[in-house]
Amino acid sequence: MRLMIVTLFLQGFLVLGQSDFNPSMHAHVYQLPFEADKTVLIMQGYNGTFSHKNKFALDFRLRKGRIACAARGGKVIKVVEHNSEGGANIKYIHKANSLFLQGFLVLGQSDFNPSMHAHVYQLPFEADKTVLIMQGYNGTFSHKNKFALDFRLRKGRIACAARGGKVIKVVEHNSEGGANIKYIHKANYVVIAHGDGTYGGYWHLMQDGAIVEVGDEVKTGDPIGKSGSTGFSSMPHLHFMVYGYDQKGVQYTLPTKFHTRKKGAKYLSSYSFVGRP
Repeated sequence: MRLMIVTLFLQGFLVLGQSDFNPSMHAHVYQLPFEADKTVLIMQGYNGTFSHKNKFALDFRLRKGRIACAARGGKVIKVVEHNSEGGANIKYIHKANSLFLQGFLVLGQSDFNPSMHAHVYQLPFEADKTVLIMQGYNGTFSHKNKFALDFRLRKGRIACAARGGKVIKVVEHNSEGGANIKYIHKANYVVIAHGDGTYGGYWHLMQDGAIVEVGDEVKTGDPIGKSGSTGFSSMPHLHFMVYGYDQKGVQYTLPTKFHTRKKGAKYLSSYSFVGRP
């Protein structure tokens, strides 16, 4: 039986972090893009290895002829429906039929401003080092529904500010940790406010491992702490994420691009090595 794949791009959620950042732009919750009271399989999710590498896209398994519905209202600005070819080969990349809604597909919001998503972060470890990404976005161990990254830094290695700002919180008294949820509140960490409504969090530092203090102003690349394994952690590493709060005070995390040594600015994925310039 032939299948139809509906691909949903939520590019309104890509890298944030500018002085004009508005958290309310990321509070919208979307409707599933198929008929009500139906249950559908997600064939491929964010950063999927088949065709979603470095993309926040979803493939819903809808059989041929099933109805796709608007996940969010908006004005139809483009329709392509003349194509008849398809297959699991890159040669068909431009042969898909598609429909674009302003405020939903690609544009993200009716007032979406690409400059709000332009900030590229520094890798949060020392220059000229290469580090393994132990767990990436939506990781099954502890990153479910989070845009967070785990960098494999051995105990005592230096964590650096991925972006400059003001240190607003430091916790370094904890000594316990392990791969058990009971340690979830036992991590040492540093939080840096970027001045635009976003924050950078650096978790699992070793006991007394903070190099900065609350109130310090730091620049991108400055040393801020020493890696450890405190809190909900299976081994020494640095857990890093960028986050903000919506108008109701609910925290959300943000996917971020990083400057890399060999591939320029890019999103990072699990089980890959990345080198800082």
